[in-house]
Amino acid sequence: MARSAVAEAPATPVRILVVEDSASLRLLVTNFLGSQGFEVAEASSVSAAQTQLRGFRPHIALLDLVLDDGEGYDLIAAMTKQGVPVMVISSKDTPLDRILCLELGADDFLMKPFELREMLLRIRRLIKLIPPDDGAKVPSSVMSFGSFNLDLVERTVTKSSGVASKLTDAEFRLLRLFVENPQIVLDRKRIGLEIFQRSFMDNSRSIDVLVSKLRKKVDNPNGASTITNVRSTGYVFNAEPEVQHGTR
Repeated sequence: MARSAVAEAPATPVRILVVEDSASLRLLVTNFLGSQGFEVAEASSVSAAQTQLRGFRPHIALLDLVLDDGEGYDLIAAMTKQGVPVMVISSKDTPLDRILCLELGADDFLMKPFELREMLLRIRRLIKLIPPDDGAKVPSSVMSFGSFNLDLVERTVTKSSGVASKLTDAEFRLLRLFVENPQIVLDRKRIGLEIFQRSFMDNSRSIDVLVSKLRKKVDNPNGASTITNVRSTGYVFNAEPEVQHGTR
């Protein structure tokens, strides 16, 4: 009966502990992971990380090797002993450093500086190491909207017809802005600032060209346009989210 009760318990978000002495990098990583649907805790020292291991009980740990009160090496064995997959993130990248971390039980090693998307992909691989009875729920990486699916990791859109298209960086940022603000009129100034990091005059064609290219990737032939022009103002995204698929 006890095993059945555990199996039927609701799934919980994947918990990630970020152990990093740099406050700015720690904030960047925790905010990013939080935006991806993870539950995140942070620590800047060995002692704080040990406290989080007992209270927060992470599913995965991201670990720097140089901390306020010691070295991350001291934490790897303790974390792996508790069944917590460890990704070391460090500027130390000599063969000896990598070998020592792996010998101590680390599952991955990411060199600083790094891309957040690469870190996310590596985390999704570590999720597979979480024991299934932990009840951890993997955040979705695919969002569905009427006529297309948006893959937030691969940065692709797939139409209901099955046609998939890779998004450029600007197209992805624009589509992400739209899907996070459905049914809201976004004026040209906001689009310009968020996508191009600068303001645009009303007669600028850069935004119009970008929207036109994006429409070709998200609209189906003979269907209503997903993105509608609001005269003299900007654009509105018409599709509401329908289904979120589990990460592949």
